[in-house]
Amino acid sequence: MSSFHRAMINLTRAVGNKLRYQFNPAFFQTSITSQILLKALTNLPHTDFTLCKCMIDQTHEERPIRQILYLGNLLETCHFQSFWVRQLEPGERGSPAK
Repeated sequence: MSSFHRAMINLTRAVGNKLRYQFNPAFFQTSITSQILLKALTNLPHTDFTLCKCMIDQTHEERPIRQILYLGNLLETCHFQSFWVRQLEPGERGSPAK
């Protein structure tokens, strides 16, 4: 099995996990959701990121999730230079450097 097929299977599983969180909000975990969003973000321009983004309840838009959504918005709107200018702080996903 090629690495592409393995990546697609992993992404499908991640979206499935996100669906579980949507129907069972008590099991929501910010770290898992952030990882799913980042994995979906790497699959742009496919619609996985949009699907995951639409399934997030506004009450769960905590800091790391907001930052990943912001980075996704930059990519979706073709603001590539702005995306790459944003530096990630060590040890913190999706957080812009100051």
